Amino acid sequence: MMKYIFFYFPLWYLVKSRLYTIYKFLSWLVVYLIPVFLLFIWNSGFSMLNICVFVLTVFLIYNYYEIGYIQNDTETIKKENIPTLRLKKDEYSYYERHKIYIYISRLCIGIVFLFLFKEYISMEFIFFLFLILICYLIYNSIRNRWNLLINSCLVLIRYLSPLFMCVGTENYIILFASVFIYPLLNFIERASSKRFNLYSLQRIVGNLTTFRIKYYSFFTLLYAFLSYFLGEDYLKICLLFSFLLIFRLLIYWGVKLGIAPSNYLKA
Repeated sequence: MMKYIFFYFPLWYLVKSRLYTIYKFLSWLVVYLIPVFLLFIWNSGFSMLNICVFVLTVFLIYNYYEIGYIQNDTETIKKENIPTLRLKKDEYSYYERHKIYIYISRLCIGIVFLFLFKEYISMEFIFFLFLILICYLIYNSIRNRWNLLINSCLVLIRYLSPLFMCVGTENYIILFASVFIYPLLNFIERASSKRFNLYSLQRIVGNLTTFRIKYYSFFTLLYAFLSYFLGEDYLKICLLFSFLLIFRLLIYWGVKLGIAPSNYLKA
């Protein structure tokens, strides 16, 4: 049973199926966890309570997000000609025998934590959790251009929903920034892939690595300009974009110098 606990416990399936190398885990920390944590703290205020609330937020988001991952990795692949296999044979067998218990346990874990910590959780955040399930049900049942839009919604929810965790704390400068930090970039990158046949966008994006550097350079300069006229909130966002720009530059030069593996440019 312990061998298959990743099916049940939030964040374990993420690490096993998506963050299985130190490089992928580091990318997740830098591109998702650190930016979202900073946006959350800037939005809600720094305190030990808010740090604990943030941990709860990530726990709940990935509890439901991983339901979509599991469904995609076990059910959706049955309809694909060349599926991406993320689990071992015995893990697929275990899933087939226990799939009902896996999904029920995930739903129950989420409900229990929502009930236990209801005083810290807004209705908007609960709505986003419900939306994750709906989006993944649709996403995993189709394979066409709609997948691009639905995937973008899922990424946006992952970045945006923590800022709605606490009632009445929404800072709209930070909300907009959460869209530009990664969800917009992710949408552009996916839309420029060959399978969507958006040739004009493919020409604009070109090399993904250099496009990411240009993207974060643009927003760093934009928020630096805005901070000069509009104040501290924009300066914070500028520093966050600078952090992400430095990360992309370090990856680029790390690969060039042979310090990081070449496929790390895709992270």
